[in-house]
Formats: sequence, C-alpha cells, structure tokens
Amino acid sequence: YVGVLIPPSVGGVVNNAALTLSQRVAVNLNYTVSSVVMNNCIAQCGIKHVLTSRQVMKKLDLEIDAELVYLEDFRKKVTKVDKFASAIAGIGMPAGMLARRLGIHQFDPEETFTLIFTSGSTGNPKGVMLTGKNVASNIQAIDELVHFSDDDVMVGILPFFHSMGFTATLWTVLMLKLKGVYHFSPLDARAVGTLCGDHQ
Repeated sequence: YVGVLIPPSVGGVVNNAALTLSQRVAVNLNYTVSSVVMNNCIAQCGIKHVLTSRQVMKKLDLEIDAELVYLEDFRKKVTKVDKFASAIAGIGMPAGMLARRLGIHQFDPEETFTLIFTSGSTGNPKGVMLTGKNVASNIQAIDELVHFSDDDVMVGILPFFHSMGFTATLWTVLMLKLKGVYHFSPLDARAVGTLCGDHQ
C-alpha cells in the first residue's frame, strides 16, 4: 500500500496508474481531514510512503506519519531517451505486446486494486478494499449507461479519494480512451466552467 496525496490532476492520474502497473495498491488519502485522522488511515494500511508534492504540502497543514516522497524530485531523473523510448513503445508497439511488457497479464482481478476510506462520519474512517473486478464492473456499467465515444471529454474535479472520482474520472478515462481534463477544486466554478468551454 502506497499513499497518494495529490488533488485531481494529470499527475494524480499518472501516479495512480504507475503504482497499479508496478503491482502496488494506491491509497488516495483524504487531504481534507486532520493529521490525527490521516495518520489513523495510514496506520490501518501500514503505509510507509506517501507520494505528494511540495506545493501540495505547503497548502496542507498536516503532520504525516510516513515518509513523504516528493514527485518533483523524479522529474530530473527522466531523460529524453526515456521519454523517446516510452513514446515509441506507446505509439508503435502492438497493444498485446505493450500490455505484456507492462505486466498487465499478471493482474488478478480478485486482488485488491485500491483502498478507499469512508468519510468517518460514524467514527474513524474505515478502509474499503476494492478489487480490480469491482472497479472494472463499475466502468462497464458507466459505459453501458452513458455510451461514451472517443470524442467525449471527462472533466475530473472530484478527488481520487472519493469512489466516484477514483472510478469515473480516473480509471474510466484510462480504460475507455476518453480525454480527461482536471481541476484541483470542485468549488472553483469559474475555472471548471472554463475547462468545460475550452474542451467542449
């Protein structure tokens, strides 16, 4: 289990996908709770590392009982050769071969895919384990109801620690090849409206 403390953003999507592809369980932590509640959640999962950014931590007043891993520190480690090789693999490699290279064939749909905490309205938040099968069946239901096309755009404003944010605006976008655009706050109506207008 690896903690993720990032608002809805492309960085949040990439980190969740990267953790999943590396056979880890991403636990998106609720950044609106107190340090005591967050550390209770971290202890429940046995989380040792939390992925975040310095910018996020400046805005949050939290003392976290885990090692913070700042994502900005990795930016310098990715070379142009790494980016080029990844682009070639993503564009030119057959899907089956790419899936095998990424280890997707090793996924067990019955294994824990993520852990989402309840709101804690009746005491300490409780961790709810979702399997890959749980998430995939919800994505299938969303697709059957909405009938997305490749031209559709999903605006992601719900945090990924929320089940709807995690399933609909993160994994539905990745699994159904939708375009996803993100904004860190659902309360910023002007910016969300601008995103909708700009991306149709």
